[in-house]
Formats: sequence, C-alpha cells, structure tokens
Amino acid sequence: MNLETYQKLGFNDLMMRLSENCVSQVAKEKALGASIYKTKKTITHKLQETSEARAILNSGQNLPLAGVSHIDQLLGKIDRGQELMPQELTEIADFLRSTRRVQQFMEKNEHIAPILTGYSTSIQSFIEVEDEIYAAIRNGEVVDEASRALRKVRKAILETQEKNLFAA
Repeated sequence: MNLETYQKLGFNDLMMRLSENCVSQVAKEKALGASIYKTKKTITHKLQETSEARAILNSGQNLPLAGVSHIDQLLGKIDRGQELMPQELTEIADFLRSTRRVQQFMEKNEHIAPILTGYSTSIQSFIEVEDEIYAAIRNGEVVDEASRALRKVRKAILETQEKNLFAA
C-alpha cells in the first residue's frame, strides 16, 4: 500500500500508540515496523487473535509478564560474549520462570484463546536452568556452593586473608 493510504488510515499513529503499551523493546520495534495485512484470510486470522487477546484482558486476569521488559538487552550481552552480573543472571531466571508461567496461564485459558494457546505450546521450559541460577545466587551474590571450584578459591582467599591478619 502507498503512503497516502497509511496516512488516511492513521496507521502510523495507531502503531505508535500500540508501541507505547508494549512491555519489551523488541515488541515496540515490531509494532512500529508493522505493515497493513493484504489478504482477507490474514486479516480475519489476526482479528481472531486480537479478539482472543481482548477476551483475556476482559477476563480480569493478569498475564504473568514479569522479567520480560529488557530481556533483549541481556541476550544481547550474551551474544556479544559479555559477562552477566549476578543480578542479571537472576533476571534471566525470572524471565525463564515468566515464560513457563505464561504457558501455564495460556493452557488454563485455552477455552478463551485457543489460537494464542496454540502459540504458547512452542514455549520451552527450562526449569533446571532456573533452579540452577536461583540456587547459585542469593541476595545478589554468587554463593560459595555455586561450584566446587568457587568454594575452593574463596576458602583459599579467606585463609590467606586470615594468615595476613594474624601476621600483621
């Protein structure tokens, strides 16, 4: 479609308003980059998806989206080979837990949103990774028990500090 059609429909303004309600940066960018659907079949399908999403919102339930807001930034750090701080690892675990909860939420609401529930079945659960991260990090710090090697190094550091303290 041409630019004039987009302007007459107010499409860009609509996508801007939509993007303001998106939780993650990736979703905002997707909304801003959207185009008008061209086939009746696609439009009908997208309207059905929208109706299902609206039905979930109207049901008064809250979609469990905690931990989603800036996951793209954390994944970008991983892609660039940068290390993550303990708090960032906890945010990754929170995101993984959130995706699992979204899937459970959608399964519970399949009667309201069968198409959207179908999409949620492709979400993989990584509960073992969640558990490992939560076990390794407490109060924003990596615990000694996170690995045998870490425990050994920290014990050696402590012993050295104690020797230096008593030697002084």
